[in-house]
This record gives sequence, structure tokens and C-alpha cells, in this order.
Amino acid sequence: MEEIQVKSKSGPIVGETYKGISSFKGIPFARAPIGELRFAPPQDIAPWTAPLKAFNYGPIAHQYFDSSDFLAPPARSYTLSEDCLSLNIWTKEAGNAEARLPVFIFIHGGGFAIGSSGQPMFGRFSFGKKLKSLYDGSFLAGQGIVVVTCNYRLGALGFLASNETLKRHGTTGNWGLLDQLKAIEWVKNNIEAFGGDPTEITVGGESAGSMSVSALIVSPLAKGLFQRAILQSGTIFSFPQVPVARGDLTKGIKVGNIMLSLMGLEDNEEGFLALQKVPAGTLAKLSALNMNFTKLSPFAMFPVADGYVIPFNPLEKMAQGEFNQVPLLLGTNGDEGSIFIPEKADIRELESSEITFLGSKALKFFLELSGLSGLKPYERTRKAIAYAVFTAGTKRLADLYSKYQNTYVYNFNYSSIPARMLGLGPHHAAELPFIFNTLPKLSLVWGFHAKKLSKEIQLRWVSFIKTGIPNPPEVEPRALWPVYDAKAPRVLILDKLVVRGKYPDEASLNTMADAFFGKL
Repeated sequence: MEEIQVKSKSGPIVGETYKGISSFKGIPFARAPIGELRFAPPQDIAPWTAPLKAFNYGPIAHQYFDSSDFLAPPARSYTLSEDCLSLNIWTKEAGNAEARLPVFIFIHGGGFAIGSSGQPMFGRFSFGKKLKSLYDGSFLAGQGIVVVTCNYRLGALGFLASNETLKRHGTTGNWGLLDQLKAIEWVKNNIEAFGGDPTEITVGGESAGSMSVSALIVSPLAKGLFQRAILQSGTIFSFPQVPVARGDLTKGIKVGNIMLSLMGLEDNEEGFLALQKVPAGTLAKLSALNMNFTKLSPFAMFPVADGYVIPFNPLEKMAQGEFNQVPLLLGTNGDEGSIFIPEKADIRELESSEITFLGSKALKFFLELSGLSGLKPYERTRKAIAYAVFTAGTKRLADLYSKYQNTYVYNFNYSSIPARMLGLGPHHAAELPFIFNTLPKLSLVWGFHAKKLSKEIQLRWVSFIKTGIPNPPEVEPRALWPVYDAKAPRVLILDKLVVRGKYPDEASLNTMADAFFGKL
């Protein structure tokens, strides 16, 4: 490891270079959102003069996780703090402002409640002194792009909506999205120092990160901030029980008021001032309750259509073409739901999961219209989560979006040997190590085709980030990625063999999307 220093507009930053790739971790991009800045838009970071040593990931946003959960990072790998607004950069052209490399900003997932930009690859099973992140940008940076990952506020601290904050700031409930916007602005203003091109930015994300990017696509605040977008397993049309797609701010504020009432507070000035003093850990634990506040769940706090960050009716805006029209790459995995429910769950657990993910109204639609009600309970729940939560909304967004801009849709359908041993298919988040090249080196354990598939996915993602077209010269003619057409939808199937194909279960998805969002 060698140290390297660059001079950004914010101040001098010292990183580390290894095998030609320089990394800069834990760079603050906004003031700490504490005290009066809790439940408020992020503020610009003051410039610094002393060199900032950017060797380690910064503290992560306050969050609650069960320490036995697979995704829970080892305790030694993180510090929880409200002072969490930092980002990380990987580049092979640090200090070369003339390089003008395309930039990829990736936003992590975690249901808007957990996760971080430095999420360890194997969660609580990670080992070693230097834990490699699932989102480590070293490999992709070696392909001629600059990679950025960032933290943002989570749970109630990131997404609690209230009338009082709406009155104070003209916005509410989208503090985490405003953090992401501030991170993109910082990158745009400073990335030349790292060899990046501020006019060639792709913003991407997975799960809640993908939902975030889709929100930024419709946000007037994001106009001109990025030139391409990537959505992996999530859009603002995901989770039918969440009101953001239809612009129901009232329900978002109602959820916030329920949380306030749990602490004996009201949605007024006095309650807001008291809320600013509640320990962050307390708010994080309450954030882990589900939408009905009846059980622990990572799906409680979501962005809201507040008329400022997100328009009041994103669905209508997208249908009318009133959004940030940039080339789009998006898709889902073939068995998204399998990772969320244990195979041996009893019927009550399965029904509870269906209500948590879909809500009772959407579940009723699903059972009536999908034709899957006759399946065994476990298979039904697994498909309900995959279809109704992730895939139907993704297809509807692609159908609307593709009328105005080039859109490329994928279906990741590869199931690794470890996943199959656990009874999982191509589950939610399964594609991530294929993109970031963080697959284990034991390819025989992971599957003979995994490395080949990973290389092909990386070629396409990098090509899209560089050009807006995911068809680099290396791909075979049979596997050219077609531009999506809602009238005759063709997608790229990412499996042992990468080929063009029809949209899987197109008729069922259309029926569900019509039920949830109205007919096209």
C-alpha cells in the first residue's frame, strides 16, 4: 500500500494505492445531521485545510439488526453514528483531472433501514482484519471508471415524515434521499480531482438503493445531476402497500405520527423539539417495526411524495414523460422472494410475511389475479414477494419509461451452488457479487459458470456506464441486449447462457401491475 494525496475543492484527501487502484474511504460530504440538523436537509460540509486521511469506511447510519442475522456485520467492523454522511471513491487516475473517466455512484440497499456503503461481503461471517465490502469498487475502477459508494440516513432518522418538518423545511420524510442528492452534488463538484468526469455520471442502486434512484429519476432536484441510471430489484412502484407511487403524503405522515405517539409525542413544535433529543438508538429500534407497527421488520420507513423531493404523483409524472429522461438499465432476479422467508416457516409466519411485504389489499389482488393461490403456502409466499413486490412494479416502470428513453431490462436467473444448498433460487441481491467481482475465488464451489457470467455482466454494466449502451464489442451477436419495447417486451436473461428472451411471466405481471397502478 502506498499513500496518495489529491486536492479536492473541499480540501486535501489522502488515500491508499494498491495494484494501480487508489481508494479514498470515509470522505464527509455534508455536515453531521445532529442537533438542529436532525430531521432537516443536509448542509454543505465546511472545507478543510489539513489533509484528511481517508483509509477506512466512515461510521454507519444508526440502524437496528438482529446480531444473528446473516446480513448483520461483525461488531468490530462498524461504528454507529448520526455523523454518518460519508462516501468512498475508487479510481486508477487519482490526481489526474485530465483523465475524465465516467463515474458510477452506487447507492446501497437495506429496506431504508439497514446497510452501509461498506457492507462486509459475508455479513456476520466475514473474517480477517481488512473486511472486503460487498460494494468494493476496486475491480470496476480497473475497467476505466471511477466508482463511488455513499452512506445516507436510515430508518426514522432518514425517512420520518411529519407536518411539523413540512412546515419548517417545505419538505418532509425524505432526509435520506436529500443525503443522496448531496452526495451526488459533492461528487459532481469534486470528482475531477479523482480523474472523474462530472458530466458523465451514472447513478445506480440495489433494492432500497434502486428505489432511491427511481425516486431521483422523478425528482426535480436531481435534474442534470446524472446522465444514466441503473435499477437493480426495486422501484418507487415496489411494495404496493407503500403510498409513494401515488403521492399519498397523508399516509406517510400518519406512519410518522404513529411513531411519535409511541414516544408520547405529538406532531407539533413541542413534539419536534423533544424528538430531536431522543437517543438515536431508540429511534433506530422503533424504525424496525413494520408498517402496521405490530412486529419487527426492515420495511417500515420509506420515502414519501412530499411535492418537493418527490412530486405528488410520480406515477402520473412518469406516464406523462415529466421526469429526468436518461438511458436506463433495470431488472430483477428470478426468485427474489426466497431469501426473505425460511423454507420451514409455518402458515402463520408465511401469511404474516405476505401482509408485511404486500399489505392486505395488494395481497387480495395478488391471490385473485395471479392464478397462484393454489400453490403450497411456502411457494405462494415466495412468488408473491417476487412478483407483487419487485417484478410487477419494475415492469410497469419499464413500460412507462421506455416510451421516452432507451431502456434495457434484464432478468438475473443464475442460482449458485451455495444458494441451492440453502433452498434458495436466484434470490434478492444475488447479482451483486457478480457486478462488483466479489465472488469467492473457489469457483468450483460457487459454480462452474459463475466467473464467466460475472465477467459478462461486468462488461455490460461498464459499457452502459461509459456509453449508455450495454452492448460492448466483446458480446456475442446472440446476446445483444435489445432496447425494451413495451408492445413486444424482450429482456436479457442472465444465466449460465446469456440470451435474449421474452419477459418472464409477462401476462401475470401485466395483470398485477394493472391492479396495483391502473391500466397503461
